[in-house]
Amino acid sequence: MLLDKIISNRKREDVLDVLHAVHPSHKQRLWLVGFLDYVGYSLPEILRIIDSENRWKGYDKEKTTYQASSVITRKRQTRHDRREKPAMTIDDLIKTFMSNTKPTGRMVVPSTVLWAAVYYYLEGFIPLPKDNDAKRPMFNWKQYQEKPPALEEVMSWDWSNGLCLLANDKYSFIDIDTSGYEQVLKDYHVEFTPRGGLHAFGLGTVKSVNVENVGELKGKGTLIVAYPTKGYRVKEMTGMR
Repeated sequence: MLLDKIISNRKREDVLDVLHAVHPSHKQRLWLVGFLDYVGYSLPEILRIIDSENRWKGYDKEKTTYQASSVITRKRQTRHDRREKPAMTIDDLIKTFMSNTKPTGRMVVPSTVLWAAVYYYLEGFIPLPKDNDAKRPMFNWKQYQEKPPALEEVMSWDWSNGLCLLANDKYSFIDIDTSGYEQVLKDYHVEFTPRGGLHAFGLGTVKSVNVENVGELKGKGTLIVAYPTKGYRVKEMTGMR
């Protein structure tokens, strides 16, 4: 059967809808060729399907062959380019972060969560109380991306589960999955995570980027969990007791 490689009945119907249309659009024809290529048909097989099943008015076999060949060549070149593009490394993330932010300097954050939240707030951060079971605030927080809470709100919230910080127009963060880079980021405020990674706080904005098993750049609207949430710690400052 010509369409036996298409497992989904719905997709098979979509393909037949295009093939049996009298005047399919150019976009529909491009989709048809791209989809048949995606499910595993070779160019000769795609052309055979089109030639035997189409009901297109003014069907031009030679023109269709040329267009189908062009579509598949572009798709395969795009896939090749994506495979060849190297993933960002930790060094790349740090370089991007430092190029777009200024150091905050080391901050002396209180060890009590409520007063830490007040401290962060007065420094220009947006602190939000952490959910008990997840790395997110305990309530809907989207409205605070554009309008920060009032200090009175911050002091009235329940901080017993720890706190999150929301990146905004002033501050952004880098979240690295491993430690050992704190010296590179020595002019930034750095906090260590329970799983051995680290967060650094930057003055400025970055575009959010997530690199699997490497880390993240945290731009406006993204969150981190911060000290003194249980398991998070800050590097002791030399000379401090």
